[in-house]
Amino acid sequence: MGKNIGFTAGFQGKVDGFVYYKVNSVSYVRAKPNKSGGKRPSSQVQKINQSKFGVASTFMKKFAPIVRFGFQNEVLGMRSAINVAVGYAQSNAIIGLTSSYRIDPHRVLLSKGNLEGPMEAKVVWKDDATVLFTWKNNSFMGSAKPYDRVMVALVHEKENWQEYVLEGKGRLEGAQELKLPYPGKWQGQTYAYIAFSRYSPGKKRYWISNSEYLGMI
Repeated sequence: MGKNIGFTAGFQGKVDGFVYYKVNSVSYVRAKPNKSGGKRPSSQVQKINQSKFGVASTFMKKFAPIVRFGFQNEVLGMRSAINVAVGYAQSNAIIGLTSSYRIDPHRVLLSKGNLEGPMEAKVVWKDDATVLFTWKNNSFMGSAKPYDRVMVALVHEKENWQEYVLEGKGRLEGAQELKLPYPGKWQGQTYAYIAFSRYSPGKKRYWISNSEYLGMI
């Protein structure tokens, strides 16, 4: 596999034994696989990795729009934000036996970076349609600044429901509300996460913290 920078750049499809495709707006080319030898059976290690990947991928799909923002600095070449987040979950957040792998949400990251994270973050229900995230202002500790913006996310465990704010209140403000549809149907089965980000106009990029899991609410 290599970057496609010739006259076929931008083309996608199969030509003369090669496959042309694009990832993250970059064109790539690779040789078509040789089917003559047949497919070898998967080894036990491969089966374990495939099983872990399936569990991690299914779980992380719920968080796709959040992860695209939170892992944006991890995108490199063929690796999309989702690819990296799934890989991290597969390596760090899988628990259980081979026949019953599952995700530990405490170990999952929805964002990844070196920005100072939240301090003493909490989340509570204000009513059956409103959640309140709070945190202690830790501006000027490490890389934290008062104008860093909070990222909060709620994802339903069973339904395909996500509510989130990617660039919310400032670190200085210490609180962020999140309104939810379907009142009364989220309690007790919703993952809650928080992180911070800061945009640098000069470098035209975001500084992002690791996310923190606040529990099932």
